[in-house]
Amino acid sequence: MRWRTVRRVAAAVVVGLVPVAVGAVGIARAAGAVRWQDGVRYVDDGDVITTAGVLSGVDGALQVVEQMVGQPAAEQAARAVHWPAYSPGGAAPIQRARPAPPDVVGLLSAAYRWDRPNMGVLLSDGVGETELAAAFRPYTELSYLARPVAVTLGGQPVRSRHGLTFVPRADLATAAPRLDRLVVPGADAARRAEAQGPSLPERLTPVYLHQQESGFAFDAALGDIARTRDGATARWVAKTLQYPTTNPRLDGPAWPWALTLRPILLVAGGVAATLGIRFLRRREQIVRAVTTLRGRALGRLVRHYLEMVLAMVAGMVVLGRAESVLLDPFGWAGLRAQPEIHTLAMATNMTVAMVPWMRLRGHGWAATAEMAVAMYGSFVVLFPPLWLGVLSPMGLMVLGHVLMFLAMAAVMLGRSDEYAGHHRAGWLGRRAAAAEHGQGRGGGEDATAQRP
Repeated sequence: MRWRTVRRVAAAVVVGLVPVAVGAVGIARAAGAVRWQDGVRYVDDGDVITTAGVLSGVDGALQVVEQMVGQPAAEQAARAVHWPAYSPGGAAPIQRARPAPPDVVGLLSAAYRWDRPNMGVLLSDGVGETELAAAFRPYTELSYLARPVAVTLGGQPVRSRHGLTFVPRADLATAAPRLDRLVVPGADAARRAEAQGPSLPERLTPVYLHQQESGFAFDAALGDIARTRDGATARWVAKTLQYPTTNPRLDGPAWPWALTLRPILLVAGGVAATLGIRFLRRREQIVRAVTTLRGRALGRLVRHYLEMVLAMVAGMVVLGRAESVLLDPFGWAGLRAQPEIHTLAMATNMTVAMVPWMRLRGHGWAATAEMAVAMYGSFVVLFPPLWLGVLSPMGLMVLGHVLMFLAMAAVMLGRSDEYAGHHRAGWLGRRAAAAEHGQGRGGGEDATAQRP
Protein backbone atom coordinates (compact mmCIF):
# COMPACT_ATOMS: atom_id res chain seq x y z
CA MET A 1 0.00 0.00 0.00
CA ARG A 2 2.81 2.35 0.91
CA TRP A 3 4.59 1.65 -2.39
CA ARG A 4 1.42 2.38 -4.34
CA THR A 5 1.06 5.72 -2.54
CA VAL A 6 4.66 6.62 -3.29
CA ARG A 7 4.20 5.80 -6.95
CA ARG A 8 1.20 8.12 -7.10
CA VAL A 9 3.14 10.87 -5.38
CA ALA A 10 6.04 10.39 -7.80
CA ALA A 11 3.72 10.48 -10.80
CA ALA A 12 2.08 13.66 -9.54
CA VAL A 13 5.48 15.25 -8.96
CA VAL A 14 6.64 14.40 -12.49
CA VAL A 15 3.51 15.84 -14.10
CA GLY A 16 3.45 18.86 -11.81
CA LEU A 17 7.08 19.82 -12.37
CA VAL A 18 6.64 20.13 -16.14
CA PRO A 19 4.98 23.59 -16.16
CA VAL A 20 7.09 24.73 -13.20
CA ALA A 21 10.33 24.15 -15.10
CA VAL A 22 9.22 26.31 -18.01
CA GLY A 23 9.13 29.41 -15.80
CA ALA A 24 12.52 28.86 -14.18
CA VAL A 25 14.25 31.65 -16.08
CA GLY A 26 11.62 34.19 -15.11
CA ILE A 27 11.77 33.14 -11.46
CA ALA A 28 15.56 33.48 -11.46
CA ARG A 29 15.31 37.06 -12.63
CA ALA A 30 12.52 38.00 -10.24
CA ALA A 31 14.07 36.37 -7.14
CA GLY A 32 17.54 37.88 -7.19
CA ALA A 33 18.18 37.12 -3.50
CA VAL A 34 17.85 33.36 -4.03
CA ARG A 35 21.12 31.43 -4.32
CA TRP A 36 20.85 29.53 -7.57
CA GLN A 37 22.92 26.42 -8.14
CA ASP A 38 23.90 25.46 -11.68
CA GLY A 39 25.15 22.15 -12.99
CA VAL A 40 22.83 19.75 -11.14
CA ARG A 41 19.44 18.31 -12.00
CA TYR A 42 17.90 19.15 -8.63
CA VAL A 43 18.64 20.81 -5.29
CA ASP A 44 17.42 19.10 -2.11
CA ASP A 45 16.88 21.84 0.47
CA GLY A 46 15.25 19.71 3.14
CA ASP A 47 11.51 20.12 2.84
CA VAL A 48 11.77 21.64 -0.64
CA ILE A 49 13.21 20.02 -3.76
CA THR A 50 13.66 22.25 -6.80
CA THR A 51 14.63 20.89 -10.20
CA ALA A 52 16.16 22.20 -13.40
CA GLY A 53 14.44 21.76 -16.79
CA VAL A 54 11.49 19.60 -17.71
CA LEU A 55 12.87 16.07 -17.49
CA SER A 56 15.01 16.93 -14.49
CA GLY A 57 11.69 16.67 -12.66
CA VAL A 58 12.04 12.90 -13.01
CA ASP A 59 15.20 13.06 -10.88
CA GLY A 60 13.37 15.22 -8.36
CA ALA A 61 10.55 12.69 -8.16
CA LEU A 62 13.02 9.82 -7.71
CA GLN A 63 14.65 11.76 -4.87
CA VAL A 64 11.25 11.99 -3.18
CA VAL A 65 10.86 8.21 -3.56
CA GLU A 66 14.36 7.68 -2.21
CA GLN A 67 13.61 9.78 0.89
CA MET A 68 10.23 8.18 1.57
CA VAL A 69 10.89 4.52 0.74
CA GLY A 70 14.61 4.13 0.20
CA GLN A 71 17.19 3.88 -2.51
CA PRO A 72 16.23 0.37 -3.76
CA ALA A 73 12.68 1.54 -4.40
CA ALA A 74 13.95 4.59 -6.30
CA GLU A 75 16.23 2.38 -8.39
CA GLN A 76 13.31 0.09 -9.14
CA ALA A 77 11.17 3.06 -10.20
CA ALA A 78 13.96 4.37 -12.47
CA ARG A 79 14.26 0.97 -14.14
CA ALA A 80 10.50 0.72 -14.53
CA VAL A 81 10.35 3.93 -16.56
CA HIS A 82 13.74 3.30 -18.28
CA TRP A 83 15.20 6.52 -16.90
CA PRO A 84 18.96 6.49 -17.62
CA ALA A 85 20.05 9.48 -15.52
CA TYR A 86 19.19 8.30 -11.99
CA SER A 87 21.98 9.11 -9.55
CA PRO A 88 21.56 7.31 -6.18
CA GLY A 89 22.20 9.43 -3.13
CA GLY A 90 22.57 12.76 -4.87
CA ALA A 91 21.74 14.89 -7.86
CA ALA A 92 23.23 13.95 -11.21
CA PRO A 93 25.31 16.66 -12.90
CA ILE A 94 23.89 18.42 -15.91
CA GLN A 95 25.67 20.43 -18.54
CA ARG A 96 24.69 24.06 -18.63
CA ALA A 97 22.79 24.78 -21.85
CA ARG A 98 24.27 27.46 -24.06
CA PRO A 99 22.99 28.88 -27.36
CA ALA A 100 24.43 27.12 -30.40
CA PRO A 101 23.99 27.63 -34.17
CA PRO A 102 21.68 24.60 -34.60
CA ASP A 103 19.29 26.21 -32.09
CA VAL A 104 18.13 28.55 -34.85
CA VAL A 105 15.70 25.76 -35.75
CA GLY A 106 13.73 26.72 -32.65
CA LEU A 107 13.37 30.30 -33.91
CA LEU A 108 12.30 29.03 -37.32
CA SER A 109 9.60 26.88 -35.73
CA ALA A 110 8.36 29.70 -33.51
CA ALA A 111 8.20 32.28 -36.28
CA TYR A 112 7.37 30.39 -39.46
CA ARG A 113 5.64 27.11 -38.58
CA TRP A 114 2.20 28.68 -38.83
CA ASP A 115 0.75 25.61 -40.55
CA ARG A 116 1.39 23.23 -37.66
CA PRO A 117 -1.26 20.51 -37.57
CA ASN A 118 -4.05 19.91 -35.10
CA MET A 119 -2.94 16.69 -33.42
CA GLY A 120 -5.44 14.54 -31.61
CA VAL A 121 -4.04 12.74 -28.55
CA LEU A 122 -6.24 9.76 -27.72
CA LEU A 123 -6.34 9.20 -23.95
CA SER A 124 -7.10 5.76 -22.57
CA ASP A 125 -7.49 4.20 -19.15
CA GLY A 126 -4.25 2.94 -17.68
CA VAL A 127 -1.96 5.20 -19.72
CA GLY A 128 1.32 6.00 -17.99
CA GLU A 129 1.71 9.57 -16.80
CA THR A 130 5.12 9.94 -18.43
CA GLU A 131 3.79 8.39 -21.63
CA LEU A 132 1.00 10.95 -21.63
CA ALA A 133 3.38 13.85 -20.99
CA ALA A 134 5.52 12.64 -23.93
CA ALA A 135 2.55 13.14 -26.27
CA PHE A 136 2.18 16.81 -25.34
CA ARG A 137 5.27 18.66 -24.16
CA PRO A 138 7.70 17.78 -27.01
CA TYR A 139 5.21 19.05 -29.62
CA THR A 140 4.24 22.33 -27.98
CA GLU A 141 6.35 24.59 -25.78
CA LEU A 142 9.49 25.92 -27.48
CA SER A 143 8.96 23.65 -30.49
CA TYR A 144 5.58 24.74 -31.97
CA LEU A 145 5.21 21.50 -33.92
CA ALA A 146 1.52 20.79 -33.35
CA ARG A 147 -1.64 21.87 -31.57
CA PRO A 148 -2.49 18.86 -29.38
CA VAL A 149 -6.13 18.17 -28.57
CA ALA A 150 -6.90 15.62 -25.85
CA VAL A 151 -9.71 13.26 -26.93
CA THR A 152 -11.21 9.98 -25.77
CA LEU A 153 -13.37 7.46 -27.59
CA GLY A 154 -16.53 8.39 -25.72
CA GLY A 155 -15.67 11.84 -24.40
CA GLN A 156 -15.41 10.53 -20.82
CA PRO A 157 -12.52 11.20 -18.39
CA VAL A 158 -9.87 8.51 -18.04
CA ARG A 159 -7.77 7.35 -15.11
CA SER A 160 -4.06 6.99 -15.61
CA ARG A 161 -1.90 4.10 -14.45
CA HIS A 162 -1.41 5.60 -10.99
CA GLY A 163 -4.88 7.01 -10.41
CA LEU A 164 -4.78 10.52 -11.91
CA THR A 165 -7.93 11.64 -13.72
CA PHE A 166 -7.65 13.37 -17.11
CA VAL A 167 -10.58 15.12 -18.76
CA PRO A 168 -10.57 15.30 -22.60
CA ARG A 169 -11.66 18.31 -24.61
CA ALA A 170 -13.91 16.24 -26.88
CA ASP A 171 -14.76 12.74 -28.03
CA LEU A 172 -12.83 11.44 -31.03
CA ALA A 173 -15.78 11.33 -33.43
CA THR A 174 -16.66 14.97 -32.78
CA ALA A 175 -13.08 16.20 -32.99
CA ALA A 176 -12.04 14.12 -36.04
CA PRO A 177 -13.11 16.61 -38.78
CA ARG A 178 -10.76 19.28 -37.44
CA LEU A 179 -7.81 16.99 -36.72
CA ASP A 180 -4.85 16.46 -39.05
CA ARG A 181 -3.17 13.66 -37.12
CA LEU A 182 -3.95 11.16 -34.36
CA VAL A 183 -1.37 10.06 -31.80
CA VAL A 184 -2.10 7.33 -29.25
CA PRO A 185 0.27 7.32 -26.25
CA GLY A 186 0.84 4.31 -24.04
CA ALA A 187 2.23 0.81 -24.52
CA ASP A 188 -1.01 -0.72 -23.22
CA ALA A 189 -3.07 1.27 -25.76
CA ALA A 190 -0.78 0.02 -28.55
CA ARG A 191 -1.29 -3.61 -27.46
CA ARG A 192 -5.05 -3.13 -27.38
CA ALA A 193 -5.06 -1.20 -30.68
CA GLU A 194 -7.16 1.38 -28.85
CA ALA A 195 -8.11 3.45 -31.92
CA GLN A 196 -9.18 0.57 -34.19
CA GLY A 197 -12.86 0.71 -33.24
CA PRO A 198 -14.17 3.95 -34.77
CA SER A 199 -14.21 4.63 -38.49
CA LEU A 200 -11.67 7.40 -39.12
CA PRO A 201 -10.52 9.35 -42.18
CA GLU A 202 -7.33 8.08 -43.82
CA ARG A 203 -5.35 11.09 -42.58
CA LEU A 204 -6.08 9.99 -39.00
CA THR A 205 -4.38 6.62 -39.22
CA PRO A 206 -3.42 6.09 -35.57
CA VAL A 207 0.23 6.57 -34.63
CA TYR A 208 0.90 4.40 -31.58
CA LEU A 209 3.64 6.41 -29.97
CA HIS A 210 4.84 3.69 -27.60
CA GLN A 211 4.46 0.62 -29.77
CA GLN A 212 8.07 -0.21 -28.96
CA GLU A 213 7.93 -0.74 -25.21
CA SER A 214 11.64 -0.45 -24.50
CA GLY A 215 13.18 2.89 -23.64
CA PHE A 216 12.09 6.03 -21.84
CA ALA A 217 8.68 7.36 -22.86
CA PHE A 218 10.07 10.57 -24.40
CA ASP A 219 12.34 8.54 -26.69
CA ALA A 220 9.33 7.68 -28.82
CA ALA A 221 8.27 11.32 -29.12
CA LEU A 222 11.75 12.42 -30.20
CA GLY A 223 11.87 9.61 -32.76
CA ASP A 224 8.46 10.60 -34.10
CA ILE A 225 9.54 14.24 -34.44
CA ALA A 226 12.69 13.22 -36.30
CA ARG A 227 10.71 11.04 -38.72
CA THR A 228 7.86 13.45 -39.38
CA ARG A 229 9.90 16.68 -39.16
CA ASP A 230 13.69 16.43 -39.01
CA GLY A 231 16.60 15.51 -36.78
CA ALA A 232 17.64 19.10 -36.02
CA THR A 233 14.21 19.91 -34.61
CA ALA A 234 14.19 16.69 -32.57
CA ARG A 235 17.58 17.60 -31.07
CA TRP A 236 16.33 21.09 -30.25
CA VAL A 237 13.35 19.56 -28.45
CA ALA A 238 15.71 17.22 -26.56
CA LYS A 239 17.76 20.23 -25.50
CA THR A 240 14.72 22.12 -24.21
CA LEU A 241 13.64 19.02 -22.29
CA GLN A 242 17.11 18.59 -20.75
CA TYR A 243 17.11 15.11 -22.18
CA PRO A 244 19.81 13.05 -20.44
CA THR A 245 21.36 11.81 -23.71
CA THR A 246 23.18 14.64 -25.44
CA ASN A 247 23.05 13.07 -28.90
CA PRO A 248 20.02 10.76 -29.20
CA ARG A 249 19.88 8.39 -32.16
CA LEU A 250 17.34 9.82 -34.57
CA ASP A 251 16.29 8.77 -38.07
CA GLY A 252 14.91 11.38 -40.43
CA PRO A 253 15.84 14.39 -42.58
CA ALA A 254 18.82 16.29 -41.21
CA TRP A 255 17.39 19.82 -41.44
CA PRO A 256 13.98 21.51 -42.10
CA TRP A 257 14.94 22.96 -45.48
CA ALA A 258 11.36 23.78 -46.47
CA LEU A 259 10.89 25.70 -43.23
CA THR A 260 14.22 27.49 -43.72
CA LEU A 261 13.06 28.62 -47.15
CA ARG A 262 10.08 30.47 -45.71
CA PRO A 263 11.89 33.56 -44.37
CA ILE A 264 14.11 33.57 -47.45
CA LEU A 265 11.07 33.44 -49.70
CA LEU A 266 9.32 36.17 -47.75
CA VAL A 267 12.31 38.42 -48.34
CA ALA A 268 12.37 37.35 -51.98
CA GLY A 269 8.66 38.09 -52.18
CA GLY A 270 9.30 41.60 -50.88
CA VAL A 271 11.99 42.11 -53.50
CA ALA A 272 9.69 40.73 -56.20
CA ALA A 273 6.90 43.05 -55.06
CA THR A 274 9.24 46.03 -55.28
CA LEU A 275 10.32 45.03 -58.76
CA GLY A 276 6.69 44.41 -59.67
CA ILE A 277 5.74 47.95 -58.65
CA ARG A 278 8.55 49.30 -60.77
CA PHE A 279 7.39 47.10 -63.61
CA LEU A 280 3.80 48.35 -63.34
CA ARG A 281 5.06 51.82 -64.06
CA ARG A 282 5.63 50.55 -67.57
CA ARG A 283 1.98 49.67 -68.01
CA GLU A 284 1.54 52.41 -70.62
CA GLN A 285 4.36 50.87 -72.63
CA ILE A 286 2.78 47.42 -72.25
CA VAL A 287 -0.62 48.69 -73.42
CA ARG A 288 1.00 50.52 -76.31
CA ALA A 289 2.92 47.39 -77.30
CA VAL A 290 -0.23 45.25 -77.22
CA THR A 291 -2.15 47.70 -79.40
CA THR A 292 0.58 48.67 -81.87
CA LEU A 293 2.74 45.59 -82.46
CA ARG A 294 2.06 44.36 -85.94
CA GLY A 295 3.65 42.45 -88.75
CA ARG A 296 7.22 41.27 -88.53
CA ALA A 297 7.85 43.01 -85.19
CA LEU A 298 5.04 41.00 -83.57
CA GLY A 299 6.34 37.86 -85.23
CA ARG A 300 9.81 38.42 -83.81
CA LEU A 301 8.41 38.90 -80.31
CA VAL A 302 6.31 35.72 -80.52
CA ARG A 303 9.25 33.78 -81.95
CA HIS A 304 11.47 35.06 -79.16
CA TYR A 305 8.88 34.00 -76.57
CA LEU A 306 8.67 30.50 -78.01
CA GLU A 307 12.46 30.19 -78.14
CA MET A 308 12.68 30.95 -74.41
CA VAL A 309 9.90 28.47 -73.62
CA LEU A 310 11.73 25.75 -75.57
CA ALA A 311 14.97 26.56 -73.73
CA MET A 312 13.14 26.33 -70.40
CA VAL A 313 11.53 22.99 -71.28
CA ALA A 314 14.92 21.63 -72.34
CA GLY A 315 16.45 22.79 -69.04
CA MET A 316 13.60 21.26 -67.04
CA VAL A 317 14.01 17.88 -68.77
CA VAL A 318 17.80 17.65 -69.07
CA LEU A 319 18.83 19.35 -65.83
CA GLY A 320 15.99 17.74 -63.93
CA ARG A 321 17.25 14.32 -64.97
CA ALA A 322 20.85 15.21 -64.11
CA GLU A 323 19.71 16.57 -60.74
CA SER A 324 18.00 13.27 -59.90
CA VAL A 325 20.97 11.15 -60.97
CA LEU A 326 23.51 13.22 -59.04
CA LEU A 327 21.57 14.15 -55.91
CA ASP A 328 19.07 11.35 -55.25
CA PRO A 329 21.75 9.11 -53.66
CA PHE A 330 22.18 11.85 -51.03
CA GLY A 331 18.49 12.06 -50.07
CA TRP A 332 17.42 14.69 -52.58
CA ALA A 333 14.30 12.74 -53.60
CA GLY A 334 12.85 13.02 -50.10
CA LEU A 335 13.68 16.71 -49.90
CA ARG A 336 12.24 17.38 -53.33
CA ALA A 337 8.95 15.85 -52.18
CA GLN A 338 8.31 19.18 -50.43
CA PRO A 339 6.17 21.18 -52.91
CA GLU A 340 8.07 24.43 -52.31
CA ILE A 341 11.44 22.85 -52.97
CA HIS A 342 10.09 20.92 -55.95
CA THR A 343 8.79 24.06 -57.69
CA LEU A 344 11.90 26.11 -56.87
CA ALA A 345 14.18 23.35 -58.18
CA MET A 346 12.12 23.20 -61.36
CA ALA A 347 12.23 27.01 -61.74
CA THR A 348 16.00 26.87 -61.24
CA ASN A 349 16.45 24.26 -63.97
CA MET A 350 14.38 26.36 -66.37
CA THR A 351 16.19 29.58 -65.46
CA VAL A 352 19.66 28.03 -65.78
CA ALA A 353 18.78 27.04 -69.37
CA MET A 354 17.01 30.30 -70.25
CA VAL A 355 19.70 32.75 -69.06
CA PRO A 356 22.45 31.57 -71.48
CA TRP A 357 19.95 31.65 -74.33
CA MET A 358 18.95 35.23 -73.52
CA ARG A 359 22.59 36.28 -73.31
CA LEU A 360 23.26 34.55 -76.61
CA ARG A 361 20.37 36.51 -78.09
CA GLY A 362 22.01 39.74 -76.92
CA HIS A 363 19.93 40.70 -73.87
CA GLY A 364 21.55 42.64 -71.05
CA TRP A 365 21.73 41.47 -67.46
CA ALA A 366 18.86 43.75 -66.39
CA ALA A 367 16.41 42.15 -68.84
CA THR A 368 17.70 38.67 -67.98
CA ALA A 369 17.27 39.31 -64.26
CA GLU A 370 13.73 40.58 -64.81
CA MET A 371 12.80 37.39 -66.63
CA ALA A 372 14.33 35.23 -63.89
CA VAL A 373 12.40 37.14 -61.20
CA ALA A 374 9.18 36.66 -63.19
CA MET A 375 9.77 32.91 -63.28
CA TYR A 376 10.61 32.47 -59.60
CA GLY A 377 8.11 35.06 -58.38
CA SER A 378 5.20 33.33 -60.11
CA PHE A 379 5.65 30.37 -57.77
CA VAL A 380 6.81 32.23 -54.66
CA VAL A 381 3.67 34.38 -54.48
CA LEU A 382 1.61 31.18 -54.24
CA PHE A 383 3.48 29.76 -51.25
CA PRO A 384 1.41 31.61 -48.59
CA PRO A 385 -1.89 30.14 -49.94
CA LEU A 386 -0.19 26.73 -49.97
CA TRP A 387 0.95 27.13 -46.34
CA LEU A 388 -2.53 28.23 -45.28
CA GLY A 389 -4.09 25.16 -46.91
CA VAL A 390 -6.01 27.19 -49.50
CA LEU A 391 -3.95 25.83 -52.41
CA SER A 392 -2.94 22.20 -52.96
CA PRO A 393 0.53 21.15 -54.21
CA MET A 394 -1.00 20.32 -57.59
CA GLY A 395 -2.73 23.70 -57.64
CA LEU A 396 0.63 25.33 -56.89
CA MET A 397 2.19 23.57 -59.87
CA VAL A 398 -0.61 24.38 -62.35
CA LEU A 399 -1.35 27.95 -61.28
CA GLY A 400 2.36 28.72 -60.90
CA HIS A 401 3.00 27.77 -64.54
CA VAL A 402 0.05 29.84 -65.73
CA LEU A 403 1.32 32.88 -63.83
CA MET A 404 4.87 32.27 -65.05
CA PHE A 405 3.89 32.31 -68.74
CA LEU A 406 1.77 35.43 -68.22
CA ALA A 407 4.56 37.16 -66.28
CA MET A 408 7.08 36.33 -69.00
CA ALA A 409 4.76 37.83 -71.64
CA ALA A 410 4.30 40.96 -69.50
CA VAL A 411 8.08 41.37 -69.09
CA MET A 412 8.55 41.08 -72.85
CA LEU A 413 5.82 43.60 -73.58
CA GLY A 414 7.38 45.97 -71.06
CA ARG A 415 10.55 45.83 -73.17
CA SER A 416 8.85 45.43 -76.52
CA ASP A 417 11.45 47.52 -78.37
CA GLU A 418 14.11 45.07 -77.20
CA TYR A 419 12.24 41.77 -77.60
CA ALA A 420 10.57 42.67 -80.92
CA GLY A 421 13.81 44.05 -82.39
CA HIS A 422 17.27 42.69 -83.12
CA HIS A 423 19.93 42.31 -80.43
CA ARG A 424 23.34 43.32 -81.73
CA ALA A 425 25.24 42.21 -78.62
CA GLY A 426 24.54 38.52 -79.14
CA TRP A 427 25.97 36.25 -81.79
CA LEU A 428 22.54 35.14 -82.99
CA GLY A 429 21.33 38.73 -82.89
CA ARG A 430 24.22 39.95 -85.03
CA ARG A 431 23.60 37.24 -87.60
CA ALA A 432 19.85 38.00 -87.71
CA ALA A 433 20.50 41.74 -88.00
CA ALA A 434 23.04 41.24 -90.78
CA ALA A 435 20.69 38.98 -92.71
CA GLU A 436 17.80 41.41 -92.45
CA HIS A 437 20.05 44.34 -93.30
CA GLY A 438 20.97 42.54 -96.51
CA GLN A 439 17.31 41.98 -97.31
CA GLY A 440 16.56 45.58 -96.49
CA ARG A 441 18.68 46.88 -99.38
CA GLY A 442 15.84 45.79 -101.58
CA GLY A 443 13.34 47.87 -99.58
CA GLY A 444 10.27 46.81 -97.67
CA GLU A 445 8.89 47.00 -94.11
CA ASP A 446 11.42 47.10 -91.26
CA ALA A 447 14.22 47.29 -93.84
CA THR A 448 16.63 49.42 -91.79
CA ALA A 449 18.85 47.69 -89.26
CA GLN A 450 19.54 49.22 -85.84
CA ARG A 451 22.77 51.11 -85.48
CA PRO A 452 25.34 49.72 -83.02
